[in-house]
Amino acid sequence: MKSAFFSNNAKIGITLDFPRKESNCIDACNVSKFCYINHNIQDKINKAYKKKLKRNFRLSLSKRFIQKISREVINQNWLRIRFLSNGDLIFQDFKKSSQQLDNFIGVCKVCKNNKFWMVTRNSNALMYYFDYLGNSKPENLNIMLSIDGKAKSKPLLSWCKSLKIQPCMITDKRKESNCKASMNHKSCIENNCQDCIEYDENIRLWFVHGSGNLQKFRDSKS
Repeated sequence: MKSAFFSNNAKIGITLDFPRKESNCIDACNVSKFCYINHNIQDKINKAYKKKLKRNFRLSLSKRFIQKISREVINQNWLRIRFLSNGDLIFQDFKKSSQQLDNFIGVCKVCKNNKFWMVTRNSNALMYYFDYLGNSKPENLNIMLSIDGKAKSKPLLSWCKSLKIQPCMITDKRKESNCKASMNHKSCIENNCQDCIEYDENIRLWFVHGSGNLQKFRDSKS
């Protein structure tokens, strides 16, 4: 894919990603042992892809991000884009994570006719940005907060609902999953599915995927 910033994920389409190391998400994530990115060959051996991710991370902390990224979205006429298929908002640094959110939301405001979605486990960054700083989320951005069963409390779910942030979880039970792609291994486009792009009050449940991850996930619960 000829883009200085974006990648084309065979399953979910156009993505803008960060490296996990710089985001510090591996150390802060309780599902890092069975993260599907662990099996991403591009993340291991593709030097150009790895350089792209590092470049994206540096740009996400720059005031040039909105202009550069929105220009490419408009020029390429991509209708739906996922932020952070790989990586996350930086953990344990509210100034930097807020700058990243400012930039993501800035792109959404410029590209009003496009739809964006983002999955993050960084609830602290979101709470600081929306509650403490008082920012608002544009309608064309669906932010999905990845949580685990132990964190699925009524206050957290109520907070998500108040801001139209959609909670999401991994499940090891196929019948519980409400994601077509994680069930039939086809892409979002092949499934003609936009469920993750449109906000929904229901918890999005993905069936755990990746070689050996099902057993690792079940072991973590025991």
